[in-house]
Amino acid sequence: MSTNTSAFDAALKVHRWLETQKRIHTTGINWPAHGTLPPEEQLNVYYGGAGVALFYLGLYQQTKVDAYLALARQAADYLVANLPAKLDTQRRHESSYSNLRVDDQPGLYFGIGGVGVLLSQLQAIPGHARYGEGARRVAKLIVDAAQESGAGVAWSDVRDITTGSAGIGITLLALSRCMDFPVTRELAIASGRRLLELAIPDGGGLRWEWEERERLVHPNFAHGAAGTGYFLLTLYQETGDKAFLDAALAGAAYLHSVARHDGLICHSLNCTPDLFYLGWCHGPVGTGRFYYRLWQTQGDAVWLERLFQLAEAVVGTGIPDAATDGLWNNVGICCGSAGVAEFFLDLYVLARGLCRSDAPSYLAFAQRLVDNILERGIDDDDGLRWTQAEHRTLPELLTTQTGYMQGAAGVGSVLIYFDALNRASTIDEIDACAMQRLRLPDSPVFRAVSH
Repeated sequence: MSTNTSAFDAALKVHRWLETQKRIHTTGINWPAHGTLPPEEQLNVYYGGAGVALFYLGLYQQTKVDAYLALARQAADYLVANLPAKLDTQRRHESSYSNLRVDDQPGLYFGIGGVGVLLSQLQAIPGHARYGEGARRVAKLIVDAAQESGAGVAWSDVRDITTGSAGIGITLLALSRCMDFPVTRELAIASGRRLLELAIPDGGGLRWEWEERERLVHPNFAHGAAGTGYFLLTLYQETGDKAFLDAALAGAAYLHSVARHDGLICHSLNCTPDLFYLGWCHGPVGTGRFYYRLWQTQGDAVWLERLFQLAEAVVGTGIPDAATDGLWNNVGICCGSAGVAEFFLDLYVLARGLCRSDAPSYLAFAQRLVDNILERGIDDDDGLRWTQAEHRTLPELLTTQTGYMQGAAGVGSVLIYFDALNRASTIDEIDACAMQRLRLPDSPVFRAVSH
């Protein structure tokens, strides 16, 4: 399965398998991520129905087949019907990491933030304006849960892009652009002000702790300076307030101070300093987004150099043929091969736009990753899916998941993107593919346009 046609066929097989996992309710449909996932984790964009709905919206965009839009719509109906009456941020203060991923929290990935983003994308389709009210409900839940903290606001002691203030703030910014609810923008800015206060000087720059009680120093995107810096840069683009830009640049200086000679940054500086993830959460895929936004904002070629250096480092590891501790038995967007493939597809878009002679190499490497992903799939009469180890430290814990960040829906969405780019020939067509891909608000379009 190594041609562009087979990648799209594979995405259709993912749909076929998701149909076998679908659960029909009076209020709509959902897909349990896997057999052991509790009901309270069935909404969010990481594991739950919001992420699967993103896959179906992407499939609809590519095919204009109404049946796929209907599935996204029915999933959205279930999400809206099951939104909590209020958020329980106090429980987050009292919980451990094992209880982090629940749907009465405001987070972008682990919480209802991503649900609001999905609903806002659905409302933009003609005839679907009613989902804007659901997005507004999500925004109001998040607004009502905000608490004054220092010079700004916070929702808990978590600061990161997945669950905490950086991700919640960037969610509110995204929602503010599609509804008349000014306080969403105001609170996004206020959350940024609080993050400025929480910055920790280190390495000639600034870093941010994941949460108050968590002493592991994670530098990269999901829990560290790269993700928080990305949000602060987005605030600078929105407001022009140089304090946000200065803090983001200081975050970049910190990252440069801890980077390896090839640009890679370790998983955790005080726990696993010799472990280098390759994916989105703790690796170059996520941190590359920060470097791209720095270039987009500043126009300084140094950020492009660091971005493409990360790609060179990934290729230099020998994946997908060679094994590495930083890319284990995982094909998902968060930690695995699909996330790396998406990164190289984005780099291909950027390199073509910049007229770089090495542009074809990024698409070719994505092709190798896609081929490897397809070879590792379970493909039978039920459709296509993957059994994998979500957690690096639990290689024996294998699950077959439906969701976006660790499951078939996310892999399928990358296959759709790969197919579209593989068929595009002109720069305008390639740019249009990148613009059309549905993205969460922490995922920029890698266009060859800076400030």
